[in-house]
Amino acid sequence: MQSVQDETASLNLELSQLDQKCENLQTDNAELLSRWIEAKQEMADAVNEMNDLNQQNKVANLEAQLKQATTQGEGEGNGDTQEGSKGTATAGEEGAP
Repeated sequence: MQSVQDETASLNLELSQLDQKCENLQTDNAELLSRWIEAKQEMADAVNEMNDLNQQNKVANLEAQLKQATTQGEGEGNGDTQEGSKGTATAGEEGAP
């Protein structure tokens, strides 16, 4: 009878130790998961910031190209418009007295 009680006590002690080990592993796992999620969030934030900067650069480049094209178009357009209005009549003006 004593050996059965000793074995039961031994198994209960082992069970208690395993339960404690399981709790420790669950705590470690939660901490690791939290740190991993935080690191991934930081990476996502950095990528989003780079994408925002890239988008701002694209917009700035397009605005500069548009401004340059508009400036060039105004210079060329003014000369053509003045010459064209002096020497040629439009379709609506041909039949007018």
